[in-house]
Amino acid sequence: MLKALPTHDGFRAVREYDYYSHYILTIDEYNQIIEENRAMKEEIAKLRKII
Repeated sequence: MLKALPTHDGFRAVREYDYYSHYILTIDEYNQIIEENRAMKEEIAKLRKII
């Protein structure tokens, strides 16, 4: 799982289990991750309703 942290030139994604493996994200890349996470949560909610 990635956590995104704001930096002076975008966002830095930090893996929760390894604080030092990170890379710089642009705002667009950060927004894409947020959108993918939201879509994934919606899919999970749909699957829970089916079960």
